[in-house]
Amino acid sequence: MKMEQNDLNRAASYLCRRTDNFLWETYKASRCVGEPCSMRLRFPRPFSKQFGEQEVQLSEQEARTLFCYAIETTKKGDFSYLYSVEVPTAFAFGKEKQKRKISGRSDVTLYEQAHPRLPVLNVEFKCGGIMANNKQLDEIVTKDMKKLLGEEASGLWFHVVKKQELVAITKQLEAWQTSVKRVVDEFGKYLVPKQLIFHLCCLEGAFSLTKTLDFTGTAPNFSEDFFLLQAAGGRAVTKKHFSEASQLNKWETWRNKPGTEVSSGA
Repeated sequence: MKMEQNDLNRAASYLCRRTDNFLWETYKASRCVGEPCSMRLRFPRPFSKQFGEQEVQLSEQEARTLFCYAIETTKKGDFSYLYSVEVPTAFAFGKEKQKRKISGRSDVTLYEQAHPRLPVLNVEFKCGGIMANNKQLDEIVTKDMKKLLGEEASGLWFHVVKKQELVAITKQLEAWQTSVKRVVDEFGKYLVPKQLIFHLCCLEGAFSLTKTLDFTGTAPNFSEDFFLLQAAGGRAVTKKHFSEASQLNKWETWRNKPGTEVSSGA
């Protein structure tokens, strides 16, 4: 029997929150030598004789590694699934090799144990801010959005940023909105029913946002205000909302303390 969508949503939420906790703990230990940490992974912090110790360097690789660690350390009896990394997509998304389009690759793909060859969730990891020019939006965002929307499995975009800055977060949400609209305009009639989960993890401030975009029929249930970040009653978001609000225009917030275990029913 194929995994129910609610089960998949709970599994994704569970993994995202565990990964958040691991990232926050690892980031803190990477910045402060001697800080207690349950894991051995560290963000690189280059050192040179000329410039001394540099700032912690971020990439999506740490998020992917810790997401896989979250899967591997899931308690028996919680969500059961298999996974693969760097999985070729079923469809071609514009890359060319010797004048022939080739498939892309999903960073991580989840499968049900009962159907180990049938993907149920493709995950893309990204790190850092998104600049507003169209070339970067095409090359960095829309390209990967095509992979998530074009495949038959549901999708998860896991994005890591360093600081909890409203302007940077808003720009990332706007980039998601623009790229979704571009893909829908180009391929909308070919898209199959699914869910696309957006997750944004801020390392400083230990804060994250998650929201799910539903696809029904052959087109997404997409509205202009879906990606807006606003407080109750349409009020503007402030730093206080980041520390207190449980939802911001149905964006679920998560700010658990690093190292705290996450319930599989989250």
